[in-house]
Amino acid sequence: PEDLEYMDSAMFLAEGGHIVYDGSANNYTNYFNVKSPVEVYASLVGSKAKKWVTKFHTEQNIKRKSFTQNQKKENHTSANAWKQFYWLSARYLKIKTNDKLNSAILIFQAPIIASLICVIFDHINQAVPFLIAISAIWFGTNNAAREIVGELPIYKRERMFNLKIIPYVFSKITVLTIFAFIQSFLFILIIYIRYQNPDWNDFISSVLWMVFISGAATLMGLVLSSSANSSEKVMSIVPISLIPQIMLAGVIAK
Repeated sequence: PEDLEYMDSAMFLAEGGHIVYDGSANNYTNYFNVKSPVEVYASLVGSKAKKWVTKFHTEQNIKRKSFTQNQKKENHTSANAWKQFYWLSARYLKIKTNDKLNSAILIFQAPIIASLICVIFDHINQAVPFLIAISAIWFGTNNAAREIVGELPIYKRERMFNLKIIPYVFSKITVLTIFAFIQSFLFILIIYIRYQNPDWNDFISSVLWMVFISGAATLMGLVLSSSANSSEKVMSIVPISLIPQIMLAGVIAK
């Protein structure tokens, strides 16, 4: 029994298996008005135990009612949308940056594909901006496709409390747009260094053009992500949404 002195918390059961105390190991002597655990055990048998069983259940009922009232009050509290947007964005950005390998793969897709374009084409023709646009659509859709469905259980729990949909969606768009900007900047930088052609648009306009395309594709990816109930299903839908972009763009066929 003296081992209780080294514990953080303690639970006492009365005869019959009824819980009579569940709390700090430093407070049980005051609760039972005794000096040692041996005295506690002596009071938890026979008719003496009923007193402590009743006391414990009464206190628990009071705590439960108080908790329920506070919970109802909290659930009906209107959360600040801007604060939600800020903390959701900060959390999402931290999750993305903590996964360094995945973030690196995400970003370095752009330089790899841009370098392939530079190797294949000696000069800018209709295919180059077409491939840039297709790459931007692929980046945006692929980056966003798993983001909602991948955290569906968390989303449902937070929605039951006070999560607003608009801050949640815009937090995704904001962070994914940051990644889209980095991808677009690196992509256009490589293209701009390789093809210094007077007919080519200026660097900033080209980056913004690619960011806007990637941003629109991000929205499409989020729509796909919210329409499926598993990551496997949404990745099966992605090609169906991307291949028509190539076929109907007007470059392969009028």
